[in-house]
Amino acid sequence: MVSESVDDVEGELLERIRGLPGATGIPICGVLDLHANFTQRMADHSDGLIAYRENPHTDARIAAEDAATLLERLMRTGERPITVWEHPPIMWPPTGTGTDDEPMRSLESLARELERGTDDVLAVNVLGGFAFSEVPETGLSFTAITLGDPASARASLRRLSELAFTHRELGCRSDLSVSEVMRRLARHNGGPVVLAEPSDNIGGGAPGDGVGLLRALIEHKVRNAAVVINDPSAVTAAERLRKGERAAISIGGKGYSYGTPPLVLDVGLVSTSPGRFTLEDPKSHLASMVGSDVDMGPCAVVRHNGVTILLYQPEDPDLRPGPTAQPGYRTD
Repeated sequence: MVSESVDDVEGELLERIRGLPGATGIPICGVLDLHANFTQRMADHSDGLIAYRENPHTDARIAAEDAATLLERLMRTGERPITVWEHPPIMWPPTGTGTDDEPMRSLESLARELERGTDDVLAVNVLGGFAFSEVPETGLSFTAITLGDPASARASLRRLSELAFTHRELGCRSDLSVSEVMRRLARHNGGPVVLAEPSDNIGGGAPGDGVGLLRALIEHKVRNAAVVINDPSAVTAAERLRKGERAAISIGGKGYSYGTPPLVLDVGLVSTSPGRFTLEDPKSHLASMVGSDVDMGPCAVVRHNGVTILLYQPEDPDLRPGPTAQPGYRTD
C-alpha cells in the first residue's frame, strides 16, 4: 500500500506493532498478495509473511492457512526466523506476472525447490510486485524466511534473481488495443472470456467506473456480455424504474477528471437488490479480503442490447466515484 504521507504503509504498521509494550518477542505473521512491493522494514519487523503463489490468485485461502500454521509453530516452539529480501532491478506489468506463463512459472518452481532443499528455510516467496507504484521498492522481489544462516538463504534468493534477469524480457508484456480485443472476440467460439481494464484497477485505488470496455462492446455489437460499474447515481436512476421499463441513464465515467466520459444508454431494468451475497468459492481472492459474505451496497441490473450491466453503490462514501471520492483515486 502507498499513502500520500507514507510510501511503505505495511512497513510502518509492522514497526508500530513491534514497538508496542511487550511486543518485541511476539511472532508476527501474515499474508501478502503476489503483487506486493516488499520492503526492508517489512522484513525487519515481521517473522513470517507468506505470499500467494498463484496469479490469478486462486490460493488466497491456502496462503492464509500456511501463515496461520507458521504462526502456531513459532508460538509453540519459540523459534524466531529471519526474513531475507532480494530485490533485483526488474519491473514487470501485472500482465507479465501470470504464474501459468514464463518467467513466473519457472520462478515459482525454483522457489518450491529451494524450500525443499533445506529444513532451515520455512518459506520462499516470489513477489511479482506492482509496477504502477512510484516507490523505490517497486517491482519484482524475493524473500526467504529462514531459521538458518541468512547468507545461505540470500545465496538461494540470488539464484532466483539470476533466473529472473536471464528471462526478464518474457515478463515485459504489452496489452492489446481494445479494437484488437474486439476483433479476437468476434472470432472466439469457446467458453467465457474475462476482459480486465488495467487502468481502472480498484485494487490500485481507481473508482471502478470506467466505461471504455462497455463502450467498445456496444460499438462492436458484442452479445451475451456482462460489465460491472461502480455508479451510485445510476443505481438511484435505475431504482425508479419498474422491471422491464426502459430509460436513458448516464453510466460510469464520473470518478475521473480525465479518461472516458459517462455513457448515456437506453437500458431496460432487469432487477434491483440489496447487493448482499455469499461467495460460491471460499478460496477466491475476494474471500481473502472481505470474507465469505459480501455487501456491494444497493445494486441494479440493466440491459442494453446484448450487454448486461451490474451497477452498484458502495455503502462507504469514500468508495464512490464523483464529488465524494477521496483524492487518492488516481491512476498516476
